[in-house]
Amino acid sequence: MCGGNDALDARAVTAALTHIVKEKALPSKDMGIRDENIEEAAVSIPEDVIEELEALREPPRKPPNSVAYSGLVYVGGYIAKVITDVGCESCAMLVTTKKTSSPLYHLLRQQEAYDLHYPKPELLSMLETIVTFFEKAVKYLPRTKILETPQLTVEPYLEDSPLLDCPEGVDKSHARTERKKFRSLGEL
Repeated sequence: MCGGNDALDARAVTAALTHIVKEKALPSKDMGIRDENIEEAAVSIPEDVIEELEALREPPRKPPNSVAYSGLVYVGGYIAKVITDVGCESCAMLVTTKKTSSPLYHLLRQQEAYDLHYPKPELLSMLETIVTFFEKAVKYLPRTKILETPQLTVEPYLEDSPLLDCPEGVDKSHARTERKKFRSLGEL
């Protein structure tokens, strides 16, 4: 019998995302069938779908205050926590906000003890853009390499994102580290 936890809490989200990001819990490269070239598969995604990602290169907009985005708040809270753990105050200020009474953060407020941070609405907007892109692109993706193909497509847009660009990073090395962690969350 298969089981599941339909009462999602911040501890479960944090544990799962930590496992993915820090322990690299990815399927082995040898497990997939190597019949498709990732670059060719990325090219097969229509331009009008890829144009959705242009929003990542612009200053992010704020998502509507709706509990429909509460799932993104969990993931955004974890991303904000990981970026804060890098130790750069400037980067932390780019992606976190103070405690707020917005209905968008209602579920996160109930889970405060689990150390998820309050993500800025702009970070949630960025996550929403990526999720929307994936929902539209999934029908064009090959049956193999389903994770690598969208990552390859999204990566250049994340690199140009003003939200993930540290104002203090001279060599931008820790900003690149943040982007890698951010991209690895695309495996969800």
